[in-house]
Amino acid sequence: IEVTIDKKKYTIIKKNNDLIEKLDKFEETTIKINNQDVVAYNNKNCKLTLVVLKDSENKYNYYVYDSKNNSYNLYREIKFNNVVLYYNNIDKKLIPNGYKEYSFEYGGQKFKGYKYDKKIDFYLFYAMNIDTGELSLYTFDNKEKTFQRYDSGEKEYLTASLSNIIDKYKSLFYFSVLLTIILLLIYAITKVVKLRKKKR
Repeated sequence: IEVTIDKKKYTIIKKNNDLIEKLDKFEETTIKINNQDVVAYNNKNCKLTLVVLKDSENKYNYYVYDSKNNSYNLYREIKFNNVVLYYNNIDKKLIPNGYKEYSFEYGGQKFKGYKYDKKIDFYLFYAMNIDTGELSLYTFDNKEKTFQRYDSGEKEYLTASLSNIIDKYKSLFYFSVLLTIILLLIYAITKVVKLRKKKR
């Protein structure tokens, strides 16, 4: 069975004869493609079905198979401790303002990430947790080679808190200015009254 992905032809491997390394969190099964039995790998938690494709250079890779759209997307894993992430292309709307595209390497693979300055060690990328099936933004620390889920809500909370603090101090500042003006007016009026009394 031949398929075309990004104008390149691939062959679906119908029977896996140890051509590619097995994945820990996927169970082997059989599915139908073009009315033919094809070996596949399923993960019920994240509802992903993988098949093995071979390119023109006889290289084998796992691809996520979408039976509804009859589409194939390259499956790339990022393993860190006991966590396995399925790397996804990021929606441009999720990229924070000011972030630019940079690439990073991990586990012998090259990935696309985003950061706001070239000198920063932290990259932002999009991935699915294989155990939960949740898609999230993640940060990769290129210095310590660690990963962490990116909490945009925390950033928004901190921004909002900072804004509240600024507003609070603004109010105090305006109140202090107003109080100072009132005290100066009282002082000036008192001086004028005293001068008039002296003249009399």
